[in-house]
Order: sequence, then C-alpha cells, then structure tokens
Amino acid sequence: DSYIDKYPPIITTYKDNPHLTNDQVREIESKRNNKYWWSVYGTGERTTPTGVIFENWTIGEFDESLPYVWGMDFGYVNDPTTLVKVAKKDNKVYCKEYLYQKEMSTEQISILLKQTIETQDTVIADCAEPRLIAELQQNNLRVYPCEKGKDSIRQGIADLQNCQLIIDPTSTNLKLELNNYTWNEKLSNVPVDKYNHLLDALRYAFKELDYPDTYIG
Repeated sequence: DSYIDKYPPIITTYKDNPHLTNDQVREIESKRNNKYWWSVYGTGERTTPTGVIFENWTIGEFDESLPYVWGMDFGYVNDPTTLVKVAKKDNKVYCKEYLYQKEMSTEQISILLKQTIETQDTVIADCAEPRLIAELQQNNLRVYPCEKGKDSIRQGIADLQNCQLIIDPTSTNLKLELNNYTWNEKLSNVPVDKYNHLLDALRYAFKELDYPDTYIG
C-alpha cells in the first residue's frame, strides 16, 4: 500500500470550526451555487475555478540575473495598490509580488517605491491615474502610464497565455489572483473584473518587456 493509502489526508471544513458565528456560517452556505468556491471552502476539496484564465503557471524563484520592469496598479478604498516585478527569458516570464495594500497615499506609494526599486528602474503604472503618476514623477521616480485600448486586456492576456509564468513562492496574493481570475460566463473573451490587481500590473510590465519603449519612447 502507498503512504497516502495508509495515511490519507484529513479534510476539514467550516463545520469543524467551532468559532464561526451563525452569520458567518450563513454567509458560507449562501455560496453553494458557486461550484469552485463551494468545492474549496464548503467541502475542502482541491480544484480550479471554472473558466480560469491562466493555467500556464508554476512556482519558482525569481531569476534576479534578468533585465526586469515593474508593473503597478492603483487602488484605494475598495481595491489595493499593487506592485510586481517582471522579467522574461525566452518563453518564461518571472513574476514577484512586492505590494498589495489598500488606502495608500501618494506619499506612502512614493516612499515604498524608493525603498523597493533602484533609481534607474522603470515602473509602468495604471494610466487611469495621471495626476498620481505625475506626482510620483515629481519625486524623481521613473513611473510611466500604461496604454489601454479596446482590445488591450484581451490581447495582453493572450500574450501572457503563450508564455510559461514562473511565480515566486512569496507572491501570496498573485497566486490567489491566478487561481480566481476567470472569464465572464455571459460575455465572450471578457474577464470578470475581480482578482486582477496584480495581474493588470503584470500585463503593463510584460508589454514593456515584450515591446521596449512602448510607453516611454
């Protein structure tokens, strides 16, 4: 008999947690119709969400020997501000999460960047916040707006799907997004606008690596 047959895994669920309130139990059980969510959080199974966009990723150390670009997406109350370091070699794209935090001021973002990146590093950021980008540039940071077009999300996803994504093991939130970023069931080739804050930042950086000076020519 194999080891797993002799010592099968113990599966626990919310029913085994005596500290949950009645409201928390009702909240969990209200999501029975979400097949992926219920499989993981209701019955404790291992699975992937239906329609997950990225299955082409694995865990591996970031290759610090490669040229890299930083990607940044801005949020505040509802969404986090994110920062990811991205490098590419042949068909492999190395990714490492550095920031995933809500309610950050411009000053806090500026301080974080100066503590994290090198002076000559390039950051490609969400173009929806031109004032914030301008303020970061005034603090001598090489932060440039990404370009968004009609098909930029779909094309960026397609480009990344043609590569092997290597996710640094420390990138907890990036792994969470990869496991939960799905296609909209009702709209063809349109992703659900959730679990995409680090992934959007990844797209911005990847485009600059794939097409140098796309944003900063």
